[in-house]
Amino acid sequence: MLSAHRIEACLCSNQRTHLPNTALCRPSLGVSEVDIRFDLNLPLAFQHFRSLVENSAVQDLVQKEVDQANSHMPQVQQVRKFHLFTKELDHDDGEVTATMKVKRKSIYEKYAGVIEEIYA
Repeated sequence: MLSAHRIEACLCSNQRTHLPNTALCRPSLGVSEVDIRFDLNLPLAFQHFRSLVENSAVQDLVQKEVDQANSHMPQVQQVRKFHLFTKELDHDDGEVTATMKVKRKSIYEKYAGVIEEIYA
């Protein structure tokens, strides 16, 4: 079953053997963001993206999406923990290429503290 919500993820099990997979995630902006707000009966006028992803209903929705994806994966490849980005990944910040491909090295460096906190 395909999800009605688009959630982008960057897996973070890089160079960590015998530890569970984690992911840095964010609901996609645009139509999906409006869909998420509508489906969860959230006000359409959030101040900014951060207030949306910090909402517990949105976090629960992402957990359900992760659980759904995990149901199709072998246990060793399943995502155990995730963290929601509080902003869109940006080319100007060096987080993605001009064609919007994630620069993993940049993400690992910039979000090292978050990744360490997830694994703690």
